[in-house]
Amino acid sequence: MNGRWLQLGLLTGVSLCFWAVSLLWLTTAWRSWPGMQLERSLNQKKLISTKSLMTIWEESHNLANAFLPGSHVHLPGIIGEQLIQNGGLPLGRRAEIFLAAERSIKTALMRDPAEPRAWARLALIRSLRQSAPADIFSALQMSVYLAPADRNLLFWRLQLAIPHYRNWTPELKELLTRQVIIGSRISPKELASAAQTEPVQAWIHEILVEDTPSLILFDNELKKKL
Repeated sequence: MNGRWLQLGLLTGVSLCFWAVSLLWLTTAWRSWPGMQLERSLNQKKLISTKSLMTIWEESHNLANAFLPGSHVHLPGIIGEQLIQNGGLPLGRRAEIFLAAERSIKTALMRDPAEPRAWARLALIRSLRQSAPADIFSALQMSVYLAPADRNLLFWRLQLAIPHYRNWTPELKELLTRQVIIGSRISPKELASAAQTEPVQAWIHEILVEDTPSLILFDNELKKKL
């Protein structure tokens, strides 16, 4: 009899655990859905109103601390990034979201560090907050390490790094040199768009000097911008 009660207790315990996990999963999925729809819309280059962003932010901004792991932990950072760059928020509210978004991104990266877009997002927020170049570069470098040939990030990273050109560390400069080489093969036009200053253009020339076809294409794109 005792054996049967033990078996029944174990089965009940397992069932309760399964039920609890299922409930957590459903709750997390429900809370994540608006953010996932937002991410899809952003990937499709759709415009999202400030009101919609704020609604999704209020519903999703704690997802980085969700019990279950998964890509949903990065959604608050995505939403926060959009709000920070949105001109329709009062300054005080924007400052609050700045801090909350950065905390969410850091929390998400502790749980899922192999996400290059999240590292790029952290670098952007630090740049907008005018953080120390070393803090911006550390996040930017992680993004490069994880996805060196990601076209959606490659030229964006160059554009973010270029205003800090004189503060580049040797390590960052080496990483960005490789980004230039890859970028010259993917899109000379986008590379020329990223090279906004003469010192940076000269630096890219030095990198491409032994790759004549790429250098010619890059120079042609620069001339179109004159």
